[in-house]
Amino acid sequence: GPAAVVCSADAFFVQADGEYRFEHGMLAEAHQACLARFIAAVAERAPLIVVDNTHSCRWEYGNYASLARLFGYGVRVLEMECRSISWARAFYQRCQHAVSWNTLMRMWQRWESDPSAELVQPFIDQRLLEVLEAAARDGLALATASAPVCPELALPA
Repeated sequence: GPAAVVCSADAFFVQADGEYRFEHGMLAEAHQACLARFIAAVAERAPLIVVDNTHSCRWEYGNYASLARLFGYGVRVLEMECRSISWARAFYQRCQHAVSWNTLMRMWQRWESDPSAELVQPFIDQRLLEVLEAAARDGLALATASAPVCPELALPA
């Protein structure tokens, strides 16, 4: 198939050596660079454009969808299902971008489902989910030594 142009704010933080180094103060610039890459891809009539960002509210991807449609592209929104705080905790356990638990919870709490989105089932290790659900029932807070995966990266390790 056609090569995809991937537009991602995360790409802004990937250094020449391949290391990901997030700087919160540069987040607005990262999103501007992502949108600029998207606009360039649309203007060049790229056959496939993927916007790979965490959009917890529909307005956050609204401009991308509107521009795509304006230029004759079809739009598909994929939504990673996150059914509970236990699922959110499982995503947090795997997060490779050092997203804090409080930040992830704020995103989860403001999440707006898109009725037109295609739901994507994440991979969640069943044993980890059982441990997290038991801890939640027992009122326990769990800490982990593992590197924190963001909901948008919830793929098998």
